[in-house]
Amino acid sequence: MSFANFGRASGTVQWQSSSLSDRVQAVSAVAEQLARLRMLGAPNTFAAWQRVRLGGSSYTPQESAVVGDFLRPSVGTRAKPVTADHLQGLVAEHLWYLLELGRVPVGELRYLSEPKFHATAPGGDGIAVTATRHGSGCGRSRKRRVIPSARPWPMPMPS
Repeated sequence: MSFANFGRASGTVQWQSSSLSDRVQAVSAVAEQLARLRMLGAPNTFAAWQRVRLGGSSYTPQESAVVGDFLRPSVGTRAKPVTADHLQGLVAEHLWYLLELGRVPVGELRYLSEPKFHATAPGGDGIAVTATRHGSGCGRSRKRRVIPSARPWPMPMPS
């Protein structure tokens, strides 16, 4: 599934799919992007997270501790989850990031800020700078909230 094809119309990207399969794929893509950015520089840790997410063997005690160290500040744990505001902001920033990557034609994206580590921390929420006919300089900022879902967060979390 590509975020590039989510309802392009008049230069905007809108959610137009209502199938459960597409929603599950979108949630999975956001979770994977979040984990990939959080575990940047730790490919074995990401591989362990990916293995558990895809239904493979459980974490070893060491893997559980390391994955927890990477994800706890962002998504919390089952025993101590983050606030709903924080989780909504986190998902919104990562979804916006993925949508921007798919929205902008190849070669036109000049800069795209990665989502923050702490979604509710002060500071900007994201900026994208794209090329225009006259050079660079068209900016977009993300400042929207995601409506919470009744479905549980699909991230395999340590205890």
